[in-house]
Amino acid sequence: MRWHPKNRGFSLVELLVVIGIILVISALAVPNVARQIRQYRLGSNATLLANFIQRARFEAIKRNTTVSCRLLPVNPITLFVDSDNDSVQDANESLLVLPSDLAFVGGGPPVGTFNLGVVVTPAGAISFDARGAVLGVGSSTSLAILGYGANPEFGRKAITVTASGKTKVWSAESGAAAWRYP
Repeated sequence: MRWHPKNRGFSLVELLVVIGIILVISALAVPNVARQIRQYRLGSNATLLANFIQRARFEAIKRNTTVSCRLLPVNPITLFVDSDNDSVQDANESLLVLPSDLAFVGGGPPVGTFNLGVVVTPAGAISFDARGAVLGVGSSTSLAILGYGANPEFGRKAITVTASGKTKVWSAESGAAAWRYP
C-alpha cells in the first residue's frame, strides 16, 4: 500500500469528539475533587490544631511551669502558646491562625457518643502543668469541634485532650451517627 500525505493526522471531527469526552468526564470529576480537597483541608487543620495544643504541653514540660494554649476572640481562629501565662500574646510566643472558612462548631448528633465534660469555647484556654497534665478538668476530657461553619456537608473533626494531656483527632462524616478515630 502506498503512503499518501493527506491521510496523516486526525480530522477535526475526531478531535472535537475527544475534547467533548474529556469535558464530560471533567464535569463529573470536578465536584468530587473539590469535596475531597475541602475534607483534606479540614483534616489537616484539625491535626495542626492538635499538634499546636501538644506544643503548649511540651513547652510546659520543658520549662517546668504552667503554660496555656489560648484562643483569641477573633476571626479567623487564632491560638497562641502563652508561655508566660499572662493571657497576652507576646512576640516570642507561637501563634497559629487557621483558615477563615473553618470555625468551631456545635457538636451535632455524634457528640453524644463522647459523653465529655469540658468543651473549649471561643473564650477558652487549655492549661498544662509542669508534668504536662491539663489543669482544672479533673478526669474530664476537653473538646473542640472543627468544621466549615454551619455546613456539615464536609464532616466534622473533633480534637480531644485528655486530663493527662494526650490529644486525638476524631472524624465524623456528614450524617454519621458516631465519631471514629483513625
